[in-house]
Amino acid sequence: MTLRFVGDADPSEVARLLASAALPRSSAELDASPVMLSRVVVFGVSGLEALAGAVTRATGKVGDPPEHRRFRGHITIGRLRRGASSGAVRAMLDGLRIDAYDRPVRWEADEVELVSSVTRAGGAVHEVLRTFRLS
Repeated sequence: MTLRFVGDADPSEVARLLASAALPRSSAELDASPVMLSRVVVFGVSGLEALAGAVTRATGKVGDPPEHRRFRGHITIGRLRRGASSGAVRAMLDGLRIDAYDRPVRWEADEVELVSSVTRAGGAVHEVLRTFRLS
């Protein structure tokens, strides 16, 4: 899950800032139903707002300026092609509900990774540059 897009920045500077920041452990919870954000299908995730805020405060002066909108945690599960039928989209979303489980899907966020993302013709290539344990 992306806590902040930093954009074009010196990875060693971002790592230095994150290493010196107080990043809180957090409890995250997955929403029961997926939603559409533009042409992207996501499950919302709550509980990581304080962690995302700490990451943004620590790295806000490097790379691209931080977004001004409220953090909205989510896990992307698919992207729709242009022209996908709304009926097919609705059927897919209905089939992805997780509220049939006995309990909510929760986890403890105990680390943050600094990830490099390079877009290539075949898609994005991601590389974990460094991992930070949360306090």
